[in-house]
Amino acid sequence: MRDKGETELIQVTYASSEDEVASRDVENLFRVMKLFGVNRGTLVTWDYSDEMVENGLKVEVVPLWRWLLNSHVKLFNQDPNL
Repeated sequence: MRDKGETELIQVTYASSEDEVASRDVENLFRVMKLFGVNRGTLVTWDYSDEMVENGLKVEVVPLWRWLLNSHVKLFNQDPNL
């Protein structure tokens, strides 16, 4: 989930180039995005970046280091009372 409460799906792969990104990773991410009505997804790779669009759905392909530095995704319960 992003800062503004927007849901985002994240897929992770060890790929470091376009040739190494498995088509199943991308196809499954788009399939699940359609299933849940999510318009935006992220494919975290080892060291490859790109952007993929299919039927109005957008997948940002981003290297792990960049995702970790720029991520605004709430991965855990960030309740200040805990």
